[in-house]
Amino acid sequence: MNNEFDAAEKRLRRADVNAPELSADVLEKAIKSPRKSGPSMSALRFIVMSVAGLAAVSILATSLPSEEQPLITLASDNSASQGVSESSMATDSSTADSLPAWFNPFVYIPGQSLSDETGDGVVYELVIEGNPSQRLREFAEIFGQEGSVELEQWSTEYFPSYKLETDEAYFSLYWHGSAIINYSSKRNWLSEDCYLTDEELVDPEKEAVRGSGCEPLPTVPMPTADVLAQEAYETISKAGFDGNLSDIVVERYEWGASAFASTSVDGVETAIEWYVSWDQTAQLSNISGHLAKPQRIGEFDTISPVDAVSRIADGYWFGAAPRSFYEYTLAESALEAPEDVEFLDEEMGTLPIEPFPEPGETESIELIIEDATEATLLIQDSEGKGWLVPGYLLRTDQGWFEPVVSLQTGVIEPPK
Repeated sequence: MNNEFDAAEKRLRRADVNAPELSADVLEKAIKSPRKSGPSMSALRFIVMSVAGLAAVSILATSLPSEEQPLITLASDNSASQGVSESSMATDSSTADSLPAWFNPFVYIPGQSLSDETGDGVVYELVIEGNPSQRLREFAEIFGQEGSVELEQWSTEYFPSYKLETDEAYFSLYWHGSAIINYSSKRNWLSEDCYLTDEELVDPEKEAVRGSGCEPLPTVPMPTADVLAQEAYETISKAGFDGNLSDIVVERYEWGASAFASTSVDGVETAIEWYVSWDQTAQLSNISGHLAKPQRIGEFDTISPVDAVSRIADGYWFGAAPRSFYEYTLAESALEAPEDVEFLDEEMGTLPIEPFPEPGETESIELIIEDATEATLLIQDSEGKGWLVPGYLLRTDQGWFEPVVSLQTGVIEPPK
């Protein structure tokens, strides 16, 4: 048997034996359907891939890619997550020419102790069930609100987003990826007349005239962390959170509070997270979560940490890591910061701004990847489907890490 069939046989042996059986009609439709090409995603979106390449050679193979068609195809423009990543941006020469002189592109180099051993990891497809309008109405009903559902102005064919707005609240649902759903109370929303105009911002001596109703709501003492955790748990459980009360972490402040609850899949923490916040009046102000449910596809081969380093510069292999990894790195970076580092100019009170460099003036900074930690990363494909995939958190010698997808090519492919 040649290498092509050896690889296929190996993947079949490692496939999820509980993969659902698909009817002949479904398989025929999947084969004959035209392949769509997705648009590029803007910055601060999830990593993107294609789902048109599922092989239909047998019942088990419906959860495996063929040798010709990958399970996942990345899109050309993305970032690590939905705005929640401390990872540095890999830059090419065209990007570097437009950066300030003090922001130099990085060159990543594998450290001598970095492992060159390959491995394997589980892939989950994020399945969104139901109708977006109905799901958004059900979410609004939790807060005693109802209204008409409309597409948001930035909604697209591949990345549709919906809104439901009332006099008291704003609800939104991103019907792609992990199906992020949001609630925002309007209790603290002020009219445009309450904010400084451009002229008032430029001229501090100009007297600002404010109408009535611009005073902020009074601040009240926050309930205890246990009380807040219970309220958060009861609310997000109605919305789709399937974790436990013990999963919720509460942070209290003088002006409000917030809570976080990360979702684990098969005992592994993921970036599928629920967020709750309270305003200064101790009332719920914001809630966000994910409606998609992970469905196990199977185990697939992964590249080594050494080989993963080269993916950083490509700019499209990133995924969102679980929250706990970011918290750890931030705390560690603060402890390692040199005492003599000055972040503010003593006279101006701000960071210095240098002129943009001329082409060719920027200098590369070499960063050593010292070690790698395995993690499950949250990504999204070019047609808007979400996935949980194996990856590495590649730690640099400067203290931060780069979350990089570790699936081997063939299962996952770069943009076309």
